[in-house]
Amino acid sequence: MENALKGLLMASGIIITCVIISIGFYTAREAKQTASQTAVYLSEFNRELSEEGLTRYDGMEVAGSDIINLIRRELGEYGQGESSYVAVTVITGNGEYTYRNTEYLEQIREYGSDRYIHPTAVFTGSVIRDGNDVITCVSFRQITREGN
Repeated sequence: MENALKGLLMASGIIITCVIISIGFYTAREAKQTASQTAVYLSEFNRELSEEGLTRYDGMEVAGSDIINLIRRELGEYGQGESSYVAVTVITGNGEYTYRNTEYLEQIREYGSDRYIHPTAVFTGSVIRDGNDVITCVSFRQITREGN
């Protein structure tokens, strides 16, 4: 009788241990899925925050001075021979010019230069993305001359 009781206690201990282990595995699997989903959401949120300074120009009317400041802010770290991951394209009556660094920063502020951006002229902005939904260019098309 005593051996049978010990056998039943041992069997019930093994069953309880198996139940606890399976609950642990289930909890770990659920936690892994939750962590994976959270990482995806955080990645999307981080991308939105990092692009916020550029996406606000999409469909927005801006002054030429804002474009000059954008070029200085976004491309200011890149000197001649270097290229930013994002380009700024400006379309005026003088032509279409793309900027990837600060090489032409003086010319866009120099009256009489083909690349001159009049500070009070109004432009419409648009954001261009590649196939991976990454911003590659912010484009501005002039809609009024010299603030008219």
